[in-house]
Amino acid sequence: MKIKLKNNKINVTKMTKNQYELTVNNNDVIKEEGSFFKAGLFKIKINDTTYIVDFKQIKHTIYYIISEHDNELVRLIHPDYVPDCNFEDLNDFLNNDDAQTLFAALCRCHVSIKKEYLQWLEENPETLFSYQVIQPLFLK
Repeated sequence: MKIKLKNNKINVTKMTKNQYELTVNNNDVIKEEGSFFKAGLFKIKINDTTYIVDFKQIKHTIYYIISEHDNELVRLIHPDYVPDCNFEDLNDFLNNDDAQTLFAALCRCHVSIKKEYLQWLEENPETLFSYQVIQPLFLK
C-alpha cells in the first residue's frame, strides 16, 4: 500500500496484488519484489505447471504441503522441510521431473533448509533452474 499526501488529502493506492514475486531464469534472479512470508500460501510456477505450497497444521504437526491440481505431491515436516532423499535423487524419489527445480525454489526462499541440499546447489552451479515464486497478498 502506498500513501501519498496531496493537497492535504490522503491518497491510498495498492502497489501490487502480490506479497512477493520472484523470477529466476537459469539461476539468475530476474525479478524479486516484496517480502516473503514463510507461513503464507505461495505458488511455484515451473514452465506451464503451477504448484501450490501451503503451510498447514494437521493434528499437532506442521507441514508444508506441495500440490498440483489438488493432487498432493509431498508433505514436508520440520526441521528441514525436505523429503527423505538426496537432492540429486529428488526427481526419481517424487516421480516428478520438476522436483529438483521445486526444491531449488524452496531453498532460495529459505523454506527447505537442509544443509546438504543447500550445499548441493552451491556446488553444482552448472545445473540450471528456472521458476517463478508468487505469494498472493494475504494481509490487506
